[in-house]
Amino acid sequence: PVVFTTSTGLVRYCVGSHSGVLFCGTIPESTEIWRCQLPDRIESSPCFLLSRVYVGCYDGFIYVVSSDTGTIEYSVRTGDQVKCSPSTDTSGSGSVYCGSHDGKLYKVSPQLDQGSTNFV
Repeated sequence: PVVFTTSTGLVRYCVGSHSGVLFCGTIPESTEIWRCQLPDRIESSPCFLLSRVYVGCYDGFIYVVSSDTGTIEYSVRTGDQVKCSPSTDTSGSGSVYCGSHDGKLYKVSPQLDQGSTNFV
């Protein structure tokens, strides 16, 4: 799972499941905030960056989900299943990196209009 603090200071967690559900709850009560159904299984742990949750899915997409509402903001198509856990770039670029079973590493921008880049 990924644990994060909202802009209002609330502590939450998100975890994915093999049933394709991405679940967000509160800590320490574990009260459900939202759940987001993805089309296929989630094998990896999500990551959090700038009010968004990033998670890979077996359908070959990396999903970018609002941490406030659980709404899918956009997705990035890869060439195969995504079993890797996304990771934030700590150098300050504000990007997320995630590997795919297609053997490529994908850089996902937090801004939809900047799209994504894949690296061999």
